Amino acid sequence: MPNDLITLRCDEIERQLARCGLAVRRLSGLEIAQLFYACWCPELARVQRLGRELAQYTALVVRAGRGRGGSGRARQPDRVPGERST
Repeated sequence: MPNDLITLRCDEIERQLARCGLAVRRLSGLEIAQLFYACWCPELARVQRLGRELAQYTALVVRAGRGRGGSGRARQPDRVPGERST
């Protein structure tokens, strides 16, 4: 049902833009991620591109701690694929 509603809205927007002489197309998941990345971090997006597979970026970055019985040391976060170390 939600996908049907999104499709209907996209189709309506496409019709309205076509009336203005504009051609449109729907973006793929990777294209949406690249657009979001370029808008969110434009300087970084110019020098560090996203990979070809969006699945590379869907891993958990934050995990649950050990609770009260932990070692007391802060755990180093996992690196995100393609991220540069500082």
